[in-house]
Amino acid sequence: MPHSIHRLCHVALAASALCAFPAQAQLASASSDITGFSYRLVDLDLADGITPSITIIPADQSNMIRRSFSMYGNSAVHQFFTIGDIGTTATSEAFGSSSTHTGGDFMQAQAQYTAVTPGYQTFGSENEYRFKFSLTPSTRLEFSADIALRANDTGGAIQAVSGVTVQGLFVWTPPEVVDYTAFNYTASVEDGTRSEHVLGELRSGAIALDGYFKMTNSASVYADPPPPVPEPQTYAMLLAGLTLLGACARRRRRQAVSAR
Repeated sequence: MPHSIHRLCHVALAASALCAFPAQAQLASASSDITGFSYRLVDLDLADGITPSITIIPADQSNMIRRSFSMYGNSAVHQFFTIGDIGTTATSEAFGSSSTHTGGDFMQAQAQYTAVTPGYQTFGSENEYRFKFSLTPSTRLEFSADIALRANDTGGAIQAVSGVTVQGLFVWTPPEVVDYTAFNYTASVEDGTRSEHVLGELRSGAIALDGYFKMTNSASVYADPPPPVPEPQTYAMLLAGLTLLGACARRRRRQAVSAR
């Protein structure tokens, strides 16, 4: 067989093999940070003789919840790693991971997906801080925090999303209290980044009021890739390779017959 035909056969074999490889793995990652959280009390009536204060209800803190979890799941397996106080959670597999980090004034959540595997897969992380409280009369409760959201993915079957929620409200207010009785801030990112400084406040009136505060942040990545389907040009390359292989085989048979 001439060397040129021999080389062409090897090229065809290589092209056919390359057609069988899947496309490059898609990646996704998400993070949600709440940092510098703080609150302060302001006296709205200096003449009433009441020192501004906030009291957690009840004193045994059964209404205060600090909870964090990292999660991995697919159609057959679900894994959770949870803590009920400040600290760190983490879970990981060969193709992704999720984690949380919490402290007195910050909550961080992260998730990433690093390699495509068959079937549905998800990594997620979330932090929650909530409590009920009682606020003294004529008091302004101000709270603030910096938030930073990030989510990056390649679209299609792999998605990333991050979010944050900060809420404060009075459970009940008398008719004369109509302003600054509730605050609600929510933000999410599905592809890109977002950074903001969040400010909120609640104001009590002539009597003490009971309220509710909640702050959460989360990061998740989802992957449900379908079975790989070759593109039209892939079929064309495969057909060309097979055709060339057939020509090589026919030429080899003719040369064998001629040599007899």
